[in-house]
Amino acid sequence: MRAQGAKLLGMRMSLAILVAAGLAGAAGPFPPRWLRLSDKGPQEPKRGTRAWQDAPIRADLLDSLRKIGWKIRSQYKWENMVSAEEPSVGLRLPVGVLDAGPVAVAHRPVSPVAVAGRAAPRAASVDEYTILLRAIWATLGIDEAQKYLSQAGRKPGQGITIAFMDGWFQPGHPVLSGVDIADAYDFVGPSTLPWDYSGNSDMHGTQTSGMVASPWKSLPGIAPNARFLLYRTENDTSETSAEEDNLAAAIVRADSMGAQVISTSLGYRYVTLNDDSALHPWSDYDGRTLVASRAAATAARRGIVVVVAAGNEGSIVGGRSIGSPADADSILTIGAVDTSGKRCGFSSWGPTFDGRIKPDLVASGCYDPIAGPAPDYRTYGNGTSYAAPLVAGMAVLARQIAPGLSSQELVAAFRSSGTLSTRPDSAVGWGVPNLLRMYGLRKSSTSPLYLTRSATGAPWMLKFDASFAQTDSRLGVELRDVQGRILFRWEGRWIAGQSWKPNLPTKLGIVVANWWGDFGQGASKCVVAP
Repeated sequence: MRAQGAKLLGMRMSLAILVAAGLAGAAGPFPPRWLRLSDKGPQEPKRGTRAWQDAPIRADLLDSLRKIGWKIRSQYKWENMVSAEEPSVGLRLPVGVLDAGPVAVAHRPVSPVAVAGRAAPRAASVDEYTILLRAIWATLGIDEAQKYLSQAGRKPGQGITIAFMDGWFQPGHPVLSGVDIADAYDFVGPSTLPWDYSGNSDMHGTQTSGMVASPWKSLPGIAPNARFLLYRTENDTSETSAEEDNLAAAIVRADSMGAQVISTSLGYRYVTLNDDSALHPWSDYDGRTLVASRAAATAARRGIVVVVAAGNEGSIVGGRSIGSPADADSILTIGAVDTSGKRCGFSSWGPTFDGRIKPDLVASGCYDPIAGPAPDYRTYGNGTSYAAPLVAGMAVLARQIAPGLSSQELVAAFRSSGTLSTRPDSAVGWGVPNLLRMYGLRKSSTSPLYLTRSATGAPWMLKFDASFAQTDSRLGVELRDVQGRILFRWEGRWIAGQSWKPNLPTKLGIVVANWWGDFGQGASKCVVAP
């Protein structure tokens, strides 16, 4: 199956696809393909474990591929796959290697979408950019969260690592100048660093990362003291191929570099600029079929808060316009709203094919202050591309405020802080989040695993009810008494609405409920009383 890639550039997420080999800018004679290796060697860890995901790909199989002519583009060790270019049709594969289908190949327009200025600008003495930015922050509780951290002697972002996957970055731009960039890599090549020193390339990478990173007072970032990982996974300068394997490789590298938050505005959905031809059957957008979605979900389950832009096809496609990896479970998919809280017409919305609500949350994405070209270095932008970094910056602050919470507990806490937390829908999800409603994260967050019963004397029911959980995912649950003795244990594939009836003594007292699986792990205390 083919999963195509395109960056959300302002209002243009969907990009034309290079559907034929040999079109201008193609990476080689034929589009690259995913190749799945049979195993990770004789000493490979148990499959499905984190140790197996982290185990390196077999070098002997890679050598075998190279010897018969395959060119290895990148490695995706979490699923034991590589992206490789086939120099001639029908090239054989060595024993132990299977063809897993073509890699996404796309091209994108050179020019960004222009955003018109205000009809009635403020007086020149008033800094309209920072006034509007602070107003946006106020709706999200960002200013107050920064003050909260300052009172605790901590700088916004300090001690947290966040990765951005985008196009070129301009390290000399005021929004990135002096930022702590711990790692940077160009997955498009041929260079190894993703820097645009000329300032002539598309600024999307600088704009999205600058919304969090900027130390510049004229356009401040949400968490400028964080540690940043900047990865170029999309070609911004010409109509050259941009492949999904870049995103997968960047996600793996971000995890290895200690990323606690990932923000990306990449999407895979439509073939043409008019959004009139889908890449895949709608049934593929279930969060588990396409590689980009699987990579994002795996990163989330490994403890990273993954934030993805929802897409900009809402005005053309309407509902069910969510693409990949925005359809992944366990992540935060972000749509766009205007200053009144109304969904921007272009913002994509769900549900996903399997019926899950997407987007998860919404933030300002209509007329956001962002980095611009010289001489002012500031401009305005529209798109879910700019809503996503706002929430990613919030996630950085939230990890500082509540360092003891897992990534999935934070995802749940973000949803519970939304303006529609009790009545989410597939247009704006759980609504606009707010960090002020998340200060009590460590105290107020509730475990998705809990005990309940209908009346005194009725049987106890153990339930797992998490909005981020996807049916048919791996889950384990157990109950232990205060002495550590197991009272009940179950492990298998979870189905929405599932519950268990553990046989518990009526005067047991405190019970510890533990859960683990594809959505991380956690524990809560329950009181078993008559």
